[in-house]
Amino acid sequence: MTGKDLFKGCVAITGYNEGEVESNYKDFKKLIQADNNIKIVPRFTASALSNEIASALQIDRIELGDCSPKLDTMTDLYTGQDGGTLTQGMPVRVSGTNLKVGGEGCGVFIAPVQADGSPDADEASWMKAERLVCNKPRTLEFFLPKQVAPGTYRIAVRTACSGNNTLRKTALTGYSKAVTVVPES
Repeated sequence: MTGKDLFKGCVAITGYNEGEVESNYKDFKKLIQADNNIKIVPRFTASALSNEIASALQIDRIELGDCSPKLDTMTDLYTGQDGGTLTQGMPVRVSGTNLKVGGEGCGVFIAPVQADGSPDADEASWMKAERLVCNKPRTLEFFLPKQVAPGTYRIAVRTACSGNNTLRKTALTGYSKAVTVVPES
């Protein structure tokens, strides 16, 4: 069995050209080479064989993806460094996924770290970053509160935003790796 046994393909060509277009191949080839906003989109139709194979498939389990915020990179915008060291009272950029903050009680929090490296379970000890400058699904920028004492913390992002800009019933929280807060030098 080869790939051509599974799919039949065609090409849809859309675009515009300022001027008259001849219907012969040579003129059309020149039009494409001139890059006149021509878009070539392949479209595929499954063959009878691939439809037969798909209908015989069985689903063993369905797994839902984790939609919690994922905090990948912390950048201290004061020093320009991404290494887990943040400057007290200075701007921070968090890069990741599902970061956009929204919903009641949601926000960016600085959580003290316990001896085992986990964030303090007592959320009363968490400090909220009040100055959220950039609030996008892949990027957050905020000012680290000046009141955060030098030490080790984890950044917590709590949001009820879903991927389609609606609010969830329950907020989800994601945590960074441990970061060290240092005083401004």
